[in-house]
Amino acid sequence: MDSTISSAARAYGEALQRAASAVNDDDSAPAGKSKGPAFADFVRVAVSEPIAAVQKSEQMTAAAAAGKADLAEVAMAVTNAEMAIETVTAVRDRVVSAYQEILRMPI
Repeated sequence: MDSTISSAARAYGEALQRAASAVNDDDSAPAGKSKGPAFADFVRVAVSEPIAAVQKSEQMTAAAAAGKADLAEVAMAVTNAEMAIETVTAVRDRVVSAYQEILRMPI
């Protein structure tokens, strides 16, 4: 369980860095607003990578069924897709947990 949490935290940090690099650094930000990555950019990057991993694993599985891919490559692609989905699930669970905790806070 600890390894899943630490890998999810590491994946979150990496995705945040990728989202930050994807944001266009223009000077049109209103005064008082930070120029950091928007949450929507982070979510877009975080969701697109697992989707790409799943699509690659599906392509590798189809290629293996046609006899055009090595079984080790297929296993690696499926494992990568599984880890990506587990990471997204762990981050989602932590976000939901944090949201529920905020809802329980007294006003």
